[in-house]
Amino acid sequence: MALNAPIQIDGRDWTLFKDYDKPNYIYLSLHGKIDYLEKRVQLILIDPLEEIKQRSLTKNTNEYYWLCLVIMVCCGIEATGAYLVGRDRKSIKKKGENFRAFKSFINKYMPIYKPCLDDLWKYFRNGLAHGFCIVKGGIELGLPNPVQRDANIGVQINADEFFDNFKKGFFNCIKDLRTQSPNSKVIKKFEKTWSWVFLT
Repeated sequence: MALNAPIQIDGRDWTLFKDYDKPNYIYLSLHGKIDYLEKRVQLILIDPLEEIKQRSLTKNTNEYYWLCLVIMVCCGIEATGAYLVGRDRKSIKKKGENFRAFKSFINKYMPIYKPCLDDLWKYFRNGLAHGFCIVKGGIELGLPNPVQRDANIGVQINADEFFDNFKKGFFNCIKDLRTQSPNSKVIKKFEKTWSWVFLT
C-alpha cells in the first residue's frame, strides 16, 4: 500500500523528511521513532522500488532497471543494518563499519544470502556504488533459487526476489524492534543510530 505524507505518528503530522520534521523529533516516543523509520523507508525506498519492479515485470523492461533496484536494495540493507549495530559520528569513521551493518542485516533478516555475503558486498554493492557495474556475477529473473553460484559467472541473484526478501526482512526488523524492552541492547543501538541520523 502506497503512503502519502503527511503521516500521523504520536498524534502529530509528519512529512517524513528530516529538514521539515527535525524541530518536532523531540516529541516522538520510542515506538513513534520506530513507526517514523518504517514509514519513511516505505515512502522513500520500498514503494518506489515496488513500482520499478512492477513496471519492469509487466513491461519486460531491460536489465538496467534491475541494476537500479539491486543497488538501492543494497543501500537499504546497509542503512537498516546501521540500526542493528548502533552508529554515531565516531563509529562511522571506523574501517569496516559499513560492511558490519550490511552483514548484520543479511545474517539476521536475509539468511538465504549468507553464503554469498562477501560477493554481494564486494561485487554487487561496492561494484555498483563505486564503478557502476557488478564486478563479478550478475542479476537474472526466473532463476530456480533467489541466489545461486555459477562456477564461471559467480553469484547470480534473482533481482525481484532480492527486493522481496529485503522488504520482508525490513518489516520483520521493524516488528522485532517493537517487541524489545526499552532498556535492551537492541533498542540502545537503534536509539544511538536514530540520534546520529535524525538529530545531528
